[in-house]
Amino acid sequence: MSLPTSQRWAEYARKGADLVLRSIGEAPEQRSARGLGAPTGSRDGPRVLFITPRDWAAHVQYDAVLARALTARGAEVEFLTCGGGLEICDRANTYEAPPMPCSSCARYVENSLDAHGFVARRLRDRYPADHGWPELDERSRDELGEVCVDDLPLGQIVDIPVKWFLCAGDLADDPLGGLTTRAFLRSARRIAVAVEAALDAWTPDTVVMLNGLFLFEAVTWAVCKRRGIDVVTYERAFRQETLVFSRELPAGFYDFGDVAWAANDRELSSDESTELDDYLTARRRGDAFDQHWRNREWTVEERAVGSRLAVAFTNITWDTAVLDRDCAFAGIRDWIDCLVR
Repeated sequence: MSLPTSQRWAEYARKGADLVLRSIGEAPEQRSARGLGAPTGSRDGPRVLFITPRDWAAHVQYDAVLARALTARGAEVEFLTCGGGLEICDRANTYEAPPMPCSSCARYVENSLDAHGFVARRLRDRYPADHGWPELDERSRDELGEVCVDDLPLGQIVDIPVKWFLCAGDLADDPLGGLTTRAFLRSARRIAVAVEAALDAWTPDTVVMLNGLFLFEAVTWAVCKRRGIDVVTYERAFRQETLVFSRELPAGFYDFGDVAWAANDRELSSDESTELDDYLTARRRGDAFDQHWRNREWTVEERAVGSRLAVAFTNITWDTAVLDRDCAFAGIRDWIDCLVR
């Protein structure tokens, strides 16, 4: 095996420094948060609970900034995080875990919320004892999808988190499918018990969470639906530095059909038409969203003079926003054939 390039060593050094700063609460975003001062507001308005279970830095900071904005408008805000202690979750995928990075994950979330002036309430303090679940071993992998606990369809709820964890859109031939699904079911059952206890304690009017499709969020949303609690999900939008919010459906589905058809017959103003043209042009150039591809380099073998090269950038089949929604084509080969034509 060859040694890493100087560029890769620089990347390792940067990641190592970031890890140290995150672990001691001195990451740049945490220092910036403390610079904002404590959140202020009357706090006599609606009770809002944020589900912030894992140390995905961008989403922790989104949650905290949204909470600041709500607090400034009078809302009483609480945060519910994990705190560690589960057998498995979707903080990391199968290439990184298990074991789960519970210690560093919990530390980053709690340090970040503290930097913003908020307190992290731990689900871990309410997790029931893990006595196993031997009945799961008697079920086939296909039967695991039918598992329900206290009318919560946990088998359906963990389907997307398991596929995301295993980085696979189809588990039929995955040797880890059954084993991983059972582990996620055990975690989901403990999360459900803890969430029920947390909702009893805090009785929120509204619960805010990332897209509603990952493990903690999906379980919490199911419990909230049963209780009739208002849930708002959010996801990163298709314009840089913007978010999209949704009720009823996961925000990551970007289902704007009703809004689009309602505005279908309205004439755009000149400014609106120009703005739309500019946005569509940016989408075609790849300038409307994150541009990770600009930081990559590819080596292409020599081609005959005059030949043409086309590069097709696919999505990943296990993205939470597209799992079980890949209905435009029969499969990826069908998509490639259509693209070539």
